[in-house]
Amino acid sequence: MQYNFVTSKGAIREFPLNLVKHRGSIEGKLIGCLVSDLSLFLNCSGIKPSNMLTNEGRIFFTVLKKISEKGATSVDLSIIDTVLADAEILRSEFIKYNGYQAMKNLEKEIKAINFDTYLSDFSTSNSALETFKLTVELQEKLEGMTEIMNQDELASYVDYKLNEIRKNSVADTGVQSITITDQFLQDLREGKKIGTPYEGLRIISNTTLGLHMGNFSLLTSTVNNGKSTIMYNLIAMSIVDLGETVLLYCNESEEHQIQELLLIRTMCLKFNYWKLNRNDLAKGVYTPEQEIMIEKARQYIRENYKDKILFKKANRYTVSEFLSIVRRYAYRGVRHFFLDTYKAENPASDKVRGELIDSSRRIYETCRTIDVSCFATYQTALRHKEIQKRSLDESILSEAKSIAEVLDVILACRPLYDSEYTGEKHDVKPFKWKMNNDNSGYYQEYINLDPTKKYLVMNVAKNRYGSRDVYVLYEMNYAWGLLREIGICTVASD
Repeated sequence: MQYNFVTSKGAIREFPLNLVKHRGSIEGKLIGCLVSDLSLFLNCSGIKPSNMLTNEGRIFFTVLKKISEKGATSVDLSIIDTVLADAEILRSEFIKYNGYQAMKNLEKEIKAINFDTYLSDFSTSNSALETFKLTVELQEKLEGMTEIMNQDELASYVDYKLNEIRKNSVADTGVQSITITDQFLQDLREGKKIGTPYEGLRIISNTTLGLHMGNFSLLTSTVNNGKSTIMYNLIAMSIVDLGETVLLYCNESEEHQIQELLLIRTMCLKFNYWKLNRNDLAKGVYTPEQEIMIEKARQYIRENYKDKILFKKANRYTVSEFLSIVRRYAYRGVRHFFLDTYKAENPASDKVRGELIDSSRRIYETCRTIDVSCFATYQTALRHKEIQKRSLDESILSEAKSIAEVLDVILACRPLYDSEYTGEKHDVKPFKWKMNNDNSGYYQEYINLDPTKKYLVMNVAKNRYGSRDVYVLYEMNYAWGLLREIGICTVASD
């Protein structure tokens, strides 16, 4: 039997026979399971009558859904009469197909224990049909264009449509029996439950167990505290040093700024050369020694970072464009994506809060679906009375704090205040753990801070992988785009 659909241009097209030849059986098995156990509708919340291709499937599903919504626990003639009492057209169609007996026959042909398989088959079939409709829609769109889309526009359009198909999949029942399997223990022993470490922030990385696949993390602070530099140099590049490829999606930083940070970082950390900072590099006048070191660093970057650092400058920032790029490059093997800066697409809108909540969920769901990690910076604007706020928790997100629900890790940072230096009223008392001389245990070695230097306080404000409210102190070396880890510190409550 052939099945038709209407295109976006109003044309009637047929589905290919190979996509629909088993469709009646696929829908029949799903209907049979629902007749057998109406509680299975809990796993079918994403299915609508319009998802059914056969007339019988559409009618039977509609009737069963009405019965389920009545709170009934079984299907009989009495409840069918009740739900069809005020639906004359539906009743007529149901009778035409000898509905009650037909559904009971379908119930006899299935094994309810195989429901997950039937649901998966139904979802797979729907995805195939929707993908075919997409190819027809794409053909119509191309034929009707007055100007040809460029490569990025075309890829984004197709990717958006494919993602809509994936999003509407209904196959995941999500219910599993929990036990401690051999595979689970083996994964633990092999370190597979640990994310990718970023040694640039060693204590923070150990606390969060690195960056995890399928997750969305955030670094937040007020303006001009080095969020972008920290993300690029201390997190993303730490991951590149492990051999991973990263993609930087930037709506503020320019390519030359990333190049400057990369060159300086390489000279400092790979050749221990500190006689050229970012400001001097940008001026373009170098000593013979500096010229030699620049060339050494450039050669190191060519040999070790080739095709490992991908950069995309957002011409017009949208979360949809970012996610389109994430999906495309994930399929090419990239696992770590960095967004600088995460923000509302229309900051002047009165719906900023709702937009941020929606976009953060989209980012999280995309990461989870295709198993990649996303790390973003976010600029928060503290109200005047909070400028000297010492504690760093989720409230620093201010109006955007609702997005914390979907975030796996939140790192928050701020400068060290004058009152927090050694000997001052709110001394943060930084320390490092040291081993006793007899190796019998550890003690805290406290560190005196230099009042002429600038420091940064960073807190693990949220962490799904262990401890939170772990404050770490760093010396700020932003002339070179780097931080030096001082140790753990204690921040007084506000």
